[in-house]
Amino acid sequence: MVIVESRLPTSFIRDVRLCAGLNIIWAEELTSTEGTTEVERAGHGVGKSTFSLMLRAVLGDDGAAVKTMRNHLADCYGSGGIAAEVVAGEERFAVFRSFGAQSLALRNGTVESLFEPNAKADAIDFSTYVTALGEQACLQHMPTRALPVTGQTVEWEHVLCWVARDQALGLRQYFEWRNDERTGLRRKVKDPPALVRLVLGLLSNSEAKAEERVASINNELSTARDTLRSDEQRGTNTRSIVETQLRAWAGVSNSLQMVADDLFAESVEKETQRKARQLETRNDEDRTLVAALDRELVELAADIKTQERIVELAKARWEETVALRNKDDKSLKEIRERRDKLLTLSGTCQYGGVSFSECSYVQAQRDAVKLTAKRDINVLTKMLEEHADREAAEKADYEREVKALSEFMDARENKTKHRANLSLAIERRLRQLGEGDAVRRSLTQWQESHQAPETEKLRDARAAVVNLEKKLEAAKGAKLATQQQMSERERQIAARASKLAKAFGVNGHYVPSDEKRPFQMLGADGDAYTVLEILLCDLACAVDGASGGGAHPGLLIFDCPREREMSPHLYDRFLTLVDEVCKAAPGLQVILTTTTAPPGLLREPPKCILKLSRASDENMLLKRRIENLLARATPLSRDTSDEEER
Repeated sequence: MVIVESRLPTSFIRDVRLCAGLNIIWAEELTSTEGTTEVERAGHGVGKSTFSLMLRAVLGDDGAAVKTMRNHLADCYGSGGIAAEVVAGEERFAVFRSFGAQSLALRNGTVESLFEPNAKADAIDFSTYVTALGEQACLQHMPTRALPVTGQTVEWEHVLCWVARDQALGLRQYFEWRNDERTGLRRKVKDPPALVRLVLGLLSNSEAKAEERVASINNELSTARDTLRSDEQRGTNTRSIVETQLRAWAGVSNSLQMVADDLFAESVEKETQRKARQLETRNDEDRTLVAALDRELVELAADIKTQERIVELAKARWEETVALRNKDDKSLKEIRERRDKLLTLSGTCQYGGVSFSECSYVQAQRDAVKLTAKRDINVLTKMLEEHADREAAEKADYEREVKALSEFMDARENKTKHRANLSLAIERRLRQLGEGDAVRRSLTQWQESHQAPETEKLRDARAAVVNLEKKLEAAKGAKLATQQQMSERERQIAARASKLAKAFGVNGHYVPSDEKRPFQMLGADGDAYTVLEILLCDLACAVDGASGGGAHPGLLIFDCPREREMSPHLYDRFLTLVDEVCKAAPGLQVILTTTTAPPGLLREPPKCILKLSRASDENMLLKRRIENLLARATPLSRDTSDEEER
């Protein structure tokens, strides 16, 4: 693998020669010297994890940590990248993974050919290279690529997460591979164990079908449990609502019992019945009043009709006297006007040519008018007085009859309003009685449910849950039975894992169906052995793949595998064991970074392929200090399962 500072012009930072077998990148811790700090002496921050991320990058990893590393280095080396020769199966690829956007690969090429003028023209797309790499390294050796239950197709990126674990996550559980970035698997908990067994050829068709049946029954059981909870809650809510409605309708306190066996004890049921009877009694009373009012209104209607005719007759007589009086008033007015005209004449008569005061004719007429007018006025005045008395009497009769009619009308209006109020009251009570009927029906239902809480629907729902639980246990038993039928493949891998455990003086137990701890070092407890179990299990799987069994690519990348939790002796024995295993399995390649010094024979080439330290910039991976190189991208949301993990 070559770290490229610039593609044009071509400039290299470091050329690292990896080989089959054990490859150690040692970040050496410096001895204490005057003026140096603990940070300067430590083997951290020199590039060992960056080296692991570069390996992951050229193998097709495009996770968050790799993207962060590439983006960060693109700021320092714009046209740089990582060049490598990758051999998988019958294929050899020359790969250039740029720090920027453009990456390429050449079939049957070398690192040198990547920088020839026609390299881009002969290159294949990087995604095409990743697909071909996955096929040659792993996928073509798998009998099936579909994960059980989900049917998701296994891809090279999924396997790469396993063989090159994320250093930031550490080694806490076997099937935890990535920290704050997705593995691409749909079910975070269930799919990694299935993937491992699928790659190792340990997942039989019968077990896959059993797993699918377990998942199917689990889904049915989840639905049935939801239905049961809903029915139970609905029954509880219904009883509570009905009880509240009954108490509110009857107007009783919450402390009063719903039903009572004692004949003389109070209860909501008795109060409900009592109130219903009370409402019906009041309605009967009001209906009697309404019937009486209806009869009175009929009589009033006849009285009003008769009185209206009487009022009209009185009005006609009164208007007649008014008309007679008005006619006499007109005659009296004419007499007075004629008299006043003669008595008030002035000036000269046009016929005699003398003044009216001296005219004998005018004087005679004036005397005659005085007598006649006086007599007529007296007669008319007497007649008017008689008419006035008659008119007053007729008016009084009219007003009296009008008053009587008004009293009849007021009485009818009052009785009509009273009848309307009674009708509204009856209607309101009828509504209450209707509500009471519904409430009493609810009371009956409540009593039935109170006497038999398990309704037929609820019993069916509970029976369905129990039945599915039995089916699930049977399906799990069938799955376990298929898992316990140890095949030759399982015995081979178990034997490899057990042999590795014996190198540490303990027995090893390999259970591939265990979804949390498939390999266990019996009698060895503590964090150091938890880490060692994971490392040895990975090593056993890789040896199996390198030896031609299963589909494991025979490659492991251990980035600083928490050696601080092991004692120096334990860690030395582990590294020595890895070297021994690699020698016994020629197709195996293990790339390991460490800050703890390897055993003496492993500190030099060809086992130690790269030694890094803070002694000088030249001894750092990129031969210069780059601050915050491994700054993490914003953590991605953790993988969520497509179905609830049970």
